Amino acid sequence: MAGVTDFIREWWESNDSVTLITRPRRFGKTLNMSMTEQFFYVDYADRGDLFEGLSIWKEEKYRTLQGTYPVISLSFARVKESNYEDTREKICAILRNLYIRYSFLKD
Repeated sequence: MAGVTDFIREWWESNDSVTLITRPRRFGKTLNMSMTEQFFYVDYADRGDLFEGLSIWKEEKYRTLQGTYPVISLSFARVKESNYEDTREKICAILRNLYIRYSFLKD
């Protein structure tokens, strides 16, 4: 059985410019995105302990990648409005909050 962190390796090595992950509910999308975020996100730079003993940690090149990127995570899971206007407003609020949170990247 492949290691759970092999997703990170396979995604990284695919070198795709865009990745769309579609799977049915309860298929591990959120878990994989959370793991990927914690692997790459600069806020977790000193948290290699989270990945010690996992397959991704066996190769030095991945240990040096851990915690080196800003990661913007976008989810529409909480958008459950019943009409277009409210849905649009909720999505705009999510995007606005992300823009504010990551405004340091535009410098």
